[in-house]
Order: sequence, then structure tokens, then C-alpha cells
Amino acid sequence: MKQFTQRPLKIKPNLKQITLFAILGVVLFVAQVVLAAIGNVELVTVLIIAYTVVFGLKALIPTYIFAFLEIMVYGFGIWNIMYLYVWAILVVLIYLLKAFENKIFFAVIAAFYGLFFGTLCSIPYFVAGGASLGIPWVINGIPHDIVHCVSNFVLVFAAYEPIKNTLKKIIKPAV
Repeated sequence: MKQFTQRPLKIKPNLKQITLFAILGVVLFVAQVVLAAIGNVELVTVLIIAYTVVFGLKALIPTYIFAFLEIMVYGFGIWNIMYLYVWAILVVLIYLLKAFENKIFFAVIAAFYGLFFGTLCSIPYFVAGGASLGIPWVINGIPHDIVHCVSNFVLVFAAYEPIKNTLKKIIKPAV
């Protein structure tokens, strides 16, 4: 009987990659802060889509750096729970659909993502308070989700390709 031995993982952290993903996480955070005054208009979605197309599932790294920066700056609350899964859903969704890469296709995906963002974010409220807390959260968020839907479509349509192309230029020396 052959005994199973675990081989050590041969992961050599590349300092350039670590630095790049840290910077990209900070870019997500700064982009969110800069547009925070304009409700539900954000660059985070288009940036995460471009990160995922260029880096695949490694886009989760800057995405989680962004989420943790949000928690560090704004403090811990029930909303933090949603940030730990809602952006990861976008990364996985785009990763699975990147074979259909097209700015219009991604703009439509981003629009639907914005439209259902509040519903996705309501899960912790349903868990914490049941339907009496979750349903009002969803209903009250509908006007904000409509703005999120439209702004996501416009921003992805306008900015996805320039962001993706810029990322591809800067990663050649870094990755």
C-alpha cells in the first residue's frame, strides 16, 4: 500500500504581483471614496470587471483588499458582511462569462448587477431580522438600484476597454 505524502506547495510570492494587487485594491477604494457623494454611481464595478478579465480569479485579491479597506475606514457593521461576498460574486460571474467578452455584453451584465445589488446586499438583513427587515431593505433600495443599473451600464460601456487595455500594458512588466 502506497502511503500518501503531501507535497509542499511551491508558491513563490512575486513581490511585483503582490504590489500590483495592493495598488489595484487601493485604486478600488479611492474610486469608491471619490464618487461616494454621488449615490450609486461608482467605478468599482467596471474596475472589478476589467481586473477579472485581465487577471482571472486573482482579481479576488484586490477586491478583498478593497473590502478590508472599507471595513478599516468605515468600521464594522452588518453591511461589511455583504462586501465580503457581493463583489466576489461579480468576480466569479465575469470569470465564468469572460469568453463572451464584449463591452456591450459586460455593460448589460453590470446593469443587471447594479439593479440587483440591493437584493444581493439584503441577505444579511434577512438572516438578522427575517423578512420584516429584509423585504423593506429591498423595497427601499429600488430607486437606488435603478440609478446603479443605469450608471453601471454607462460607465462600463465608456470605460471598460480603456481600463482593460491600460491594465494589459502595465502588467507585462509586473506579472
